[in-house]
Amino acid sequence: MQEFRKQIQFTYERQPIAIFLLGTNGSGKSTLRSYLDLSEITINIDPDLLNKAYKNKYPKTYEIESAKEALCQINNAIDKGINFCIESTLAGHGTMQRIKKAKASGFFVVAYYVSLDSVEINLERIKQRVSKGGHDIPEATVRKRFIESKNNLEKIKNSFDKLYLIDNSSPRFKLLWPVVE
Repeated sequence: MQEFRKQIQFTYERQPIAIFLLGTNGSGKSTLRSYLDLSEITINIDPDLLNKAYKNKYPKTYEIESAKEALCQINNAIDKGINFCIESTLAGHGTMQRIKKAKASGFFVVAYYVSLDSVEINLERIKQRVSKGGHDIPEATVRKRFIESKNNLEKIKNSFDKLYLIDNSSPRFKLLWPVVE
């Protein structure tokens, strides 16, 4: 695992920096985060943690409220030039807009895209997470995001200063390649 850490850790002197941890639900974004040295990151935006934090306060609308908070945090970081990291499925257009905004605002933009060989693996990992008390995602949503996420990566890949494509289909992460050097 040390060798994998060396492969994915980059050094960069100039600031600000924006790190996007991307991939379909259950792909391993949160696990990957634990392997990265994020000591230079000021704001760590984790939508899953925001959901947990808002669930008691807003039981019926916590997903909407936590999404608003995540959007507020990322916009604040970009507007103030603060280093940040965020997890996203890259489904839909919102994250692509924020990637472009960070790039246009002078950020060094890094993405780690975590993929799996099949959506069935995503679904199985989500089931395992739920069995341990984690959150669930409807199967239809996961299947839709599996396709959208990969399609959106193709559309946005040239907006990154560094892009790492990581396969997490087997028990260990495998770096497929840094796509943009």
